[in-house]
Amino acid sequence: MLKSKWSFQEDALEKFLEERNGILEMATGTGKTRTSMKIIKSLISSRKISSVIISTPSNKDLAEQWYNELITYSFGIKSLAFRNFSSYNEMSTFLNQVRNSKDERFYILILFQNKLHELIAKDKKNVISDSILIADEVHNLGSPGNVKKLSGRLSIFPYRLGLSATPIREYDKEGNNFIEDEIGKTFFEFDLKKAIQHGVLCRFDYHPIPYQLSDEEVDKIAKYIRRGEARKKAGENPLDVDRETALLVSKVKKLSVEKIPLFREYITKNPSILERCIVFVYTREYGKDIQKIIWDLNRNYHTYYAEDNKQELEGFSKGELDLLLTCHKISEGIDIKTVRNVILLYSDRARLETIQRIGRCLRSDTDNPEKKALVLDFVLKNEMNDNKTSDGKRYEWLMDVSKTKRGNEQHTS
Repeated sequence: MLKSKWSFQEDALEKFLEERNGILEMATGTGKTRTSMKIIKSLISSRKISSVIISTPSNKDLAEQWYNELITYSFGIKSLAFRNFSSYNEMSTFLNQVRNSKDERFYILILFQNKLHELIAKDKKNVISDSILIADEVHNLGSPGNVKKLSGRLSIFPYRLGLSATPIREYDKEGNNFIEDEIGKTFFEFDLKKAIQHGVLCRFDYHPIPYQLSDEEVDKIAKYIRRGEARKKAGENPLDVDRETALLVSKVKKLSVEKIPLFREYITKNPSILERCIVFVYTREYGKDIQKIIWDLNRNYHTYYAEDNKQELEGFSKGELDLLLTCHKISEGIDIKTVRNVILLYSDRARLETIQRIGRCLRSDTDNPEKKALVLDFVLKNEMNDNKTSDGKRYEWLMDVSKTKRGNEQHTS
């Protein structure tokens, strides 16, 4: 009997039931949400819980996606779902539902993570004491604001499940300690390589385009470094100064004008990359220069920035648009299986951001079983062979993962 390529989800379920708390670390597109549904269903059927609390970052699209998944999933028992995000304010309604031992329903609340402390404070009837808390994109839970408001308070949830492609908050020891203390350690891991080997995610080609900074950009970076050294000599905290200087230097690289002609040259020679494509830019202003180039080759695109209408994302999802130009709005949680290409005109230092962005194009597509994605990346030329730099680390890692092949183990679909 062939083993399902999705059997790892059952393994994750069994492990969580043993641990009761912890982090499910799974690559984007491998079914963290579906695995969570299986965990919820198991706990409900064994009458371990009566409520489910889903907390997400402040991302309406992601929260709505959870709501739609939950109301359509077959749990084997009736459910009542409530929302407390954006224009929805149903927390009190959720808490005031009459519950009894013969209740043949379970209750769902979806809210942003920054409202968790309000939920705990308002729960005078101990409603959440028999709930599972699912913290999606759990790395966000470790923000300074959440650490301050929630430290020592999440143990009221008997079951706590964190979800993330990469739960570690880089350069934030306090946030990482908080997540481990309140949610738990990683109990199950299924990374990009494993996902590609199992055929859960598609393979991809990695095309790095080396670029060099302009003389003006080099001078600007040198000025920031000199200024930082002067501040440290004047007695300012070296760690704070180095952090601020690194951010300024990073911004220069992210906004380098030297990438723009290279982008034009590549897509002019390879216009098909603009089909089923997401382009990530650092700012709206930078995006305007990129738009001018795209416009000459493919006018069936739209920007998708924070204030844009959700219709543009839906239109892209349905195939009505070929391309979306965005900053980071759709990095987390959104499932569009037909995306084939991702262009990174900037990348953050944290690997998490890169995983989420390339994850947009690595999802398997049943309508295109031979799908192979393409990741186009702009890498600072003098950092490509230096794995101590952010660009060098990303280049080395993506080149390595792109060489991953499907495993020999046979799976059912």
